[in-house]
Amino acid sequence: MLEKRHINQGKEYNDHKVFSILEEVIEFYEYMSGVAMGFIIPGYLYKGNIDRHIFSSMQGTTDSIKTILEKARIGDGFTLLRKFHDAIILNVFTLIKLEDGLENEFPKYVVDEINDWIIGEKKAPTYRKMSETLNSCSKLQKINELINHEAIKDIRKRGNDNTHYNYLSNLIVNDNEIYIKYRLQALDRFQTDFETLFTLHLVYLFTVKGEYMSSSDYIDYKDMDMAPPDGSEYWVANIIQETLNKFVREKSPKIYQELKNNSFMKLE
Repeated sequence: MLEKRHINQGKEYNDHKVFSILEEVIEFYEYMSGVAMGFIIPGYLYKGNIDRHIFSSMQGTTDSIKTILEKARIGDGFTLLRKFHDAIILNVFTLIKLEDGLENEFPKYVVDEINDWIIGEKKAPTYRKMSETLNSCSKLQKINELINHEAIKDIRKRGNDNTHYNYLSNLIVNDNEIYIKYRLQALDRFQTDFETLFTLHLVYLFTVKGEYMSSSDYIDYKDMDMAPPDGSEYWVANIIQETLNKFVREKSPKIYQELKNNSFMKLE
């Protein structure tokens, strides 16, 4: 059987900015997975930090997206983008529920809803239920007022359309053996959607779990038996500051200002 080869999409496609963005996000989630390993999260019986696995999985999904887009299977990329969004909502939902449980059930502290999912007794809550939790979270109230939720709905709709081939165009954009004039336009759309979702995760995560964003300076000083500078426990890691600058500060200044004004972490 002859091996099928996809058409070379050309320099403009191959050098598209989306590929460097995906690579940056892959590195970000690799970093976050390592950070999460250093935190013990109470509220479930699993001997580890589930966020480590969520971040590592999201790193893998982003890497899969990059590979798929390199093969010009843009429709499959949109399908994985919906999975990427599901992981964001799951991550933030579990963090909120675990924190609520700590406040309400301490010292008897196992959040059954999360623990049962971890041990495989129950499925994760529905997307609707998790979204309702995020929308009603007091910590996220001001951020939610600034987020374009209609844009998020549109992204999920595009993911659904490509998953179920709701239109002929969903089939065609996934066929890398034909030339279509709007392929670059579809890749532009994908980049915008991906950046929107990644920004959503950044601002939610920074708001709900700011300690994940801290630099190592405070611990480094302690390890060297030196007195850490005042407030160094609230310094933000360089990779976090740089990522926030690029994806939030430059493109969503109102959201960035909200983070800066209402977080115990110290942003530039």
